[in-house]
Amino acid sequence: MNPSLHQLHAFVRVYRQRSVAAAAREMHLTSSAVSLLIRQLEDTWNTRLFDRSTRSLHPTTAAEEAIVLAERLLVDAEQLNTSMRAVAKLAQGRVRFAITSSLAFTVLPAIL
Repeated sequence: MNPSLHQLHAFVRVYRQRSVAAAAREMHLTSSAVSLLIRQLEDTWNTRLFDRSTRSLHPTTAAEEAIVLAERLLVDAEQLNTSMRAVAKLAQGRVRFAITSSLAFTVLPAIL
């Protein structure tokens, strides 16, 4: 199974904050919900991402490897989201039409 964007968001926030509680506040979730997302991600990847104690949380080597790609995936997903919203609003996209070459050289430049 592939990780969800929600799980990746939780991972990146916990990694940056070094705190499940702080990440939960940023995401407007409970700490237990963020912990569950991290556990699900760890189960998906079959590796531990953070060494946890009652007072601290430290990224593992696996987390250090994953953070760069996870952040890149989230940036790409946001760019895709923004692009598709622009296409839906007709603010961005492609217009295609068929025209003969003679008209393309004579009439089309004035129209464009």
